[in-house]
Amino acid sequence: MNVDAAAAQTRPVPMPLKFGKVSPTAPEVDEIAVPDGYYAATLIRWGEPIFADAPEFDVWMQTKEKQEKQFGYNCDLPSYNSNNSTRGLLVVNHEYTNPELMFPGYDVENPNPTRTQVDVELAAHGVSVIEIVRGRDGRWSVVRSSPYNRRLTGYTPMTISGPAADHDMDEDEC
Repeated sequence: MNVDAAAAQTRPVPMPLKFGKVSPTAPEVDEIAVPDGYYAATLIRWGEPIFADAPEFDVWMQTKEKQEKQFGYNCDLPSYNSNNSTRGLLVVNHEYTNPELMFPGYDVENPNPTRTQVDVELAAHGVSVIEIVRGRDGRWSVVRSSPYNRRLTGYTPMTISGPAADHDMDEDEC
């Protein structure tokens, strides 16, 4: 028997999924369908505070400074890291923004964003790192007072290191 065959025999067999089928919903139905015995709930939304001293979200009065302490816009590539099943870090990439959805009255036909809108959009990009905890009821929540919470935004100072650090490529080559 070769080594690969022996290793394959010692690998654990994956357990079958233990939830029922979910029927498709009509396109005009705006809801999440989950199998019986499961639930879906929103953990955090754009603009919700991730720090104890962060202001509550107000779509009419949003600023760069407020957004830098709030959850970013557009959740892409969430990643959960934990050593146990009741608390861990959720890292979410905020890849792009939709100003027509972010700012009441935004004119998509003739976009002319204000400086504040541009600042809020740049602050809404980036990455959010939040500690989350599962309560006794099984539901997850954000730990706003966690020392692990972070926001990296379009304004966060960063140092480029490694082979690209001193490259003098001009912008036309990018």
